[in-house]
Amino acid sequence: GVRLDVEQVKFGGERAGSLHLDVERRNDATTIRNLKSSLPGGARFELAGELTRDRQGQSPEFAGEGLLRGVNFERLRAFAQRSGIPIDVASESPFWIAGKLAISDSRFAISRAKAEIGGLPVSGDVEIIRGERPGIALRLEGDRIDSAIFFPEAAGRVHDVVRKAFGVAGDAAASTPAAEPQMTTSFRL
Repeated sequence: GVRLDVEQVKFGGERAGSLHLDVERRNDATTIRNLKSSLPGGARFELAGELTRDRQGQSPEFAGEGLLRGVNFERLRAFAQRSGIPIDVASESPFWIAGKLAISDSRFAISRAKAEIGGLPVSGDVEIIRGERPGIALRLEGDRIDSAIFFPEAAGRVHDVVRKAFGVAGDAAASTPAAEPQMTTSFRL
């Protein structure tokens, strides 16, 4: 096995803080016993699981558990967007997210997830598929799911489509569906 502790690392060209890695290689799999690090904006993440290759032996795949927490979700969101990762959640509150992860070149999934963002506890699953036909499948459960926090951009587009359908759309709804990328999206709240 290998253990590595680094006092300061960079993610996306930004200083992040410490990193701890404890891994062991067996045959074609690498067991990540523990990977902990800080992220820019004051967030921290922890991972544990198996890193293997896909069926063709080409691309890496990760399956395991993950935890992400921080003091300000908006700061994490800003860092992610600068790194090319769009996140449609808006909150300047403390947060945490934990669940089972499955990550590959073509898919990111978190299942049996529990989270608290903007003071709202939720649970559910998220799957993002990349490639020829990208898609998002989402299942959220909670006593209260506020669209001002969870998916405000998507909720705004739905609002515009509904207004347009009822003939009350203004300039905000002038975008044509043809201009939007083709994507399959399913929501279950």
